[in-house]
Amino acid sequence: MVTKALVLFSGGIDSTVALMWSKQKFDEVRSIFFDYNQLSRAIELESAKKISGLLDVSLSIVKIPSDLLQSTAPLVDHSNKLFKYENASQVTKDLAFLTFIPCRNTLFFTVAANHAYNWGCLNLVSGIASPLHREGNSDTSPEFASTMQQTLSTSLYRDIKVWSPLHKFVGKITRAVSSHDLYINTKADAIELGYEFNNCQSILSYTTTCFAGNIFPCGTCESCVLRAAGFEQLGIKDPLLTRLESK
Repeated sequence: MVTKALVLFSGGIDSTVALMWSKQKFDEVRSIFFDYNQLSRAIELESAKKISGLLDVSLSIVKIPSDLLQSTAPLVDHSNKLFKYENASQVTKDLAFLTFIPCRNTLFFTVAANHAYNWGCLNLVSGIASPLHREGNSDTSPEFASTMQQTLSTSLYRDIKVWSPLHKFVGKITRAVSSHDLYINTKADAIELGYEFNNCQSILSYTTTCFAGNIFPCGTCESCVLRAAGFEQLGIKDPLLTRLESK
């Protein structure tokens, strides 16, 4: 029996690693990208198209009405400015909450499940990676993935599987997960997993992260400082920077 998987895909490191993982596990893989009027949607979509092409994956693009997801997060409320950090150690769970968009992933999984159902697919794959279930990142936790699997299976009367492969690797590098106030940067874990796959350095060189919507990392938004810290922790130069600097 042919196995199929639909990957929720943003063009960032985590979802790209999830896509590479899916290519190894399933016979047929497709990706789905959500344009919800996020500040960085242009570079995200460019990355999603490029990486899907490199991995020979069909990409679907879903346009979410701009007034559907409500939040004060600058990603969708463009009147608010992104908080600027000097480094990843300044990112606390309370500050990270500034970029939280309530029910965003719940909506994405619901729409993805609709597309998967009509494709005859029972597997949804996501790059969500947070090891802790708490306010501000509750929709990226193992508990969230498990609950979505149960809800979608009940809703569709199918044995839907929600895969979050990064959850199994978090903690190999990131050890300090006991402090309630600590924001857990799982980027190094995701990068290390990515380097297990063929041609990963080239593929990761097209991932984009910047919340401000810059192809070259701004170096001060939450996403950029966490990305930089992940590569630094592994002693690897970010392949995106290598590619851009070579132009």
